[in-house]
Formats: sequence, structure tokens, C-alpha cells
Amino acid sequence: MRVNAIAFGSSAILAISLATLTGCRDVAGVEGDSAGDGAAKLATVPTSLPSHTIRQITFGPKQHFYGYQGHAGNTPFNRSGTKLALLEVSFQNRLVTASDAANVILVDVATAQSHVLTSIGAWNFQQGTMMYWNPLNPNEELFFNDRRKDGSNKIETVLFNVNTKTRREFFFPATPFANSGVAQNGGKFLGINYGRLQRLRPVTGYAGAYDWTVGVNAPTNDGIFLVDVATGTSKLLISFKQLLNSFVGQHPDMAGKALLINHTLWNRTDTRIIAAVRWLVGTSLSSVWFTMNPDGTGVHETPSPGHFDWDLSQKVVGWYGTETRLYNTAVNQTVQVIDPTFFTKDGDVAIARDTNWIATTAGSGTDRYIKVYSLAARAGFRMPAFNASPYVGNGTTGPTEPYTSQNRIDGSPLWSADATKIYQTKMASDGTRQGFIISLTWP
Repeated sequence: MRVNAIAFGSSAILAISLATLTGCRDVAGVEGDSAGDGAAKLATVPTSLPSHTIRQITFGPKQHFYGYQGHAGNTPFNRSGTKLALLEVSFQNRLVTASDAANVILVDVATAQSHVLTSIGAWNFQQGTMMYWNPLNPNEELFFNDRRKDGSNKIETVLFNVNTKTRREFFFPATPFANSGVAQNGGKFLGINYGRLQRLRPVTGYAGAYDWTVGVNAPTNDGIFLVDVATGTSKLLISFKQLLNSFVGQHPDMAGKALLINHTLWNRTDTRIIAAVRWLVGTSLSSVWFTMNPDGTGVHETPSPGHFDWDLSQKVVGWYGTETRLYNTAVNQTVQVIDPTFFTKDGDVAIARDTNWIATTAGSGTDRYIKVYSLAARAGFRMPAFNASPYVGNGTTGPTEPYTSQNRIDGSPLWSADATKIYQTKMASDGTRQGFIISLTWP
């Protein structure tokens, strides 16, 4: 089977033409992508399904994990696939405190040997420390978040060289936000206020982190920030007050609520950003999802995609009500419903860099499993089930959420760059949380 390959600069991204696949069905009256995907070339991807093996790569008694950050190019694998960057902590059976440190470790994929790179003070179980390999130096440099050592509890972002152990700090004293999403082609990252998150939705915040917005529901000096990595300068792209003004007309229950932000994620060409502005109603979470340009203009509401991933241009693959769809956020239209006999439940969608392979999770906390699907082969397979309990969501959120729910890590299958391996965190046989590698082999 031949498939389209779309070229962006020096890199080629493979794009399966979903309309030709019998595993998908068309939705009538849908127009093409208004942004376009550029000139197409032809390439070939495997149409057969691989065999797979599962290997534990980290071991107790300490816990090892990466976290669910939303899928937008982030992975614990370095670009060559030879190393994993993970967190290591000594507990999982209580809430994280401001004094709890985590080790950043580097694991050799071939030997499972690991060593500690550094220790950090800004992390949680669900999202880790928002750790990304630097796309401009993806075998040597890591972005992660940390806490200042001066007792201020202010948060910063660090660019760390795993060979020299040198660190470059991005710290903004008046508004100490930290990384929430590195641009997929590098050079910039988005930032949010993790102290505000800790106060409002601690499952995604950092314990004790400084918050400069206490008592303000929709501040003008907080929201989504942008950092230029080369210059180290930052600017506020869009404030909570601007988001409130943009959406309160259609969502009047936003008024008078303390707003927060999750899932600030770049598309594959760094031309569009998606995010969710949220607020609590009791112990439930309400959200408005939106996309915008990298300069904060062109704000556009879009339906919730669940735990999605970006496909090409302004399209995402996510869960929309009862089915997994390829959805065009530029015009808010469904492009395709993807194989409804295979994708039967919501999950944590992760699309490989070649855009042919989709990994997702499904099932309950006690019977969770990963599924892998090939668009070219129009088929997929399911991994053996695993038990994530007792660290599963209990259906509530906010400051009163119990530690067993706050300390969860959503399924989050994460691809290596060459789409031959998937990383996952799950409970090991000794009751600790560990890293596992799924290796895919084609005949």
C-alpha cells in the first residue's frame, strides 16, 4: 500500500489518507483541511502487524515513571532510542509535599542499567515534571521543571545536558511559571502557573509552589506564557481574563469561578496550540477547549478531544462522545470516524512520528490495556491487561481528591522516534510502579 508523505522543512511526516481505508468511514459533507498539508510525496510503511514483547526496564524498591503530559511529541526515549529519561521516587502511598525530591534518571534501553542525573523539587505523579528531550538536541538535552533552592517555592524550567550535567535555568521571578509544552520542532516552550494548579487542581500542580494569583479568579497577569529558548525571554500569550471574556458568553457558568489551564500542546508544525481552560463545580471539572496561534491570536473554541494527539496540520485524533475521530479543529468538523470496531472506548491516544501507528489505552483501573493500530494495515492488536489500582481516578478532582486518585498516572503509551518501541508505566509484580518497554518486530 502506498501512502502520502508530507514534507515540512527537513523532516518528512508520513500521512495515511484516511479516506482510502476500509477501517474508517466517511462523514458526509466534510470539507478538506482549510490550512492544507503542503505538497505530497510517496513513501511506504509496513502494512503487516508486528509481533511484540514486553520487558520490564526499571525495578523496585523505588518507583519509576514518566507521567501523562498529553501527547504532542513528548516521550521518555531519546531520539536514537537508546536511553530513557524517567523520574525516581521513594514512595507512592501518600500525597507529595514541597520537601519531596525526585531523581531524574537515565536508563540504558539495552542493559536496563540506570544512573541518577540530578534531583528536582517540582513534580507530581500524574504529569511527572513535564520532561521533554530538547528537539534541537534530542540525544543530549532535557527540559524539566524544578523548584528554586532559596526557600521561595518559586518554580523554574531547566535545560539539562545529560553528558556534561550543565544546566540552564529559565526563571521569571515576578511570575514564576514553568514548562507546560515544548514546541515539537524546538526553540520555544509554553508555561503555566503550577502554584495556581496546586491550589485549584493539585493532581497537576506542585506541592507548596508559589502562586502570585491567590484570590483572583481570572487574573490579567497569568495564563499561558511563551518562552524563546535562544534568548530566554518570555511573554504572556493570553491571560485568564482574556479567556474569560472570550468564552463567558457561551459558558456563563465560568463567571465568578477560579480558572485554571491544562494541556497546552503544540501541533506538529508548531503553527497551532491547543489548551483547556477549566474551573471546578464542586468536585467536578468543567472545561472549554480552544486552539490559538503561537502569538496568542486566532483563539477558537473546539469540542473536547479527550486525551488526544495531534495528527497533521490542525487535525487531532481523539475521543468524541462515543467514537474515535480524526477531527479538523480549524473548521470544527469530523474528517473520519476511525475503525469503530477497534476503538470502542475512550483512551490516551498517542500517534507515532510516522502518523501510521496509533497506540491507546482502554479498560478500567483494574483491567487496563494498551491497543496498537495501523492505519495502513487497517487492523490492530491488544496487549495483555494490567492492574493500575489502587492509583486510579475516583471521579472527583480538586483539593479534596484523595491521594490514591491524585497519585494516578494515566495509561500514556509513548513511542520511540522510529516507532519500534512503546514505553509504559504500570504496576510491577512487587506492587511498585515501574517502566516497561513494548518492542515491536515485523516479519
